[in-house]
Amino acid sequence: MQDWVIAAAARLDLAGLEEARREARLLLAESIGLDLNEQFKAPERSLSTEELALLNKNLARRCGREPITSIFSKAYFYGYEFSLNDACLAPRPETEMLVDFALDLCKNCSREAYALAELCCGSGAPGLSLLLELLKEKKQARLDLLDISAEALSKARENAEKHRVLSHCQFWHRDLFPPREEGLLFDIILVNPPYIKGEDIPLLMPEVREHDRHLALDGGTDGLDFYRRLAQGVSCFMKAQAWLLLEHGKGQAEEIIELFSAEKNVQEIIRKNDYAGHDRMLAIQYK
Repeated sequence: MQDWVIAAAARLDLAGLEEARREARLLLAESIGLDLNEQFKAPERSLSTEELALLNKNLARRCGREPITSIFSKAYFYGYEFSLNDACLAPRPETEMLVDFALDLCKNCSREAYALAELCCGSGAPGLSLLLELLKEKKQARLDLLDISAEALSKARENAEKHRVLSHCQFWHRDLFPPREEGLLFDIILVNPPYIKGEDIPLLMPEVREHDRHLALDGGTDGLDFYRRLAQGVSCFMKAQAWLLLEHGKGQAEEIIELFSAEKNVQEIIRKNDYAGHDRMLAIQYK
């Protein structure tokens, strides 16, 4: 097994991947179920013909810059496992801060019940994580998940079922907002919309450029198309003192703040940086 890790790491390094040894061990863990403890405990363990075939197949895919999350159709987010398909972007680690942000806001209010929504939900990882954490705290909560992709929405439903919260969820195959005639109002809305400039997509790293669905990346000419739509249409879905929490790209905060500051129902806007110190999230409270 140790020989395979060394050889795999060398191939991954040649393919331009950082932390090649860690990637090799991750492939070993996910492909044949040997976690790191087992790998370090028994480095001389032999690999069967079938195990080697599977490992080398997955190694070739990773050397071709296919993301680990795509190879295994799953991602870990906020301590939970979420299934993915080709219509879902893998949730990024920094997006966990969006859930932290929402939970911090919840601690500072007296609500015992929460109406939540996640727009552009994909796999539903952020919204479902927030729901699960609130339910752990014995709060009442329901979650509406919306996506323009039926394939992504089906995976969000599967993840809700996996985590046994399907009865707390409602799903909408919609472009951004639920139908107004439903009269839905929310305490917290999460959204991580497409925010890459269309012209910048060919410049992204191969894992994103070649494997992520461009529909989930392309935010228009300046990357702000979805934020304009949000600013113009979200207020009718917000309860009094409700929060809209959104993620955005580097350098976009000022323009997005300007968009929402022009809306008369906005009461407060809070900025939050990511782990690298870059502008990454905004919390917008409505009157």
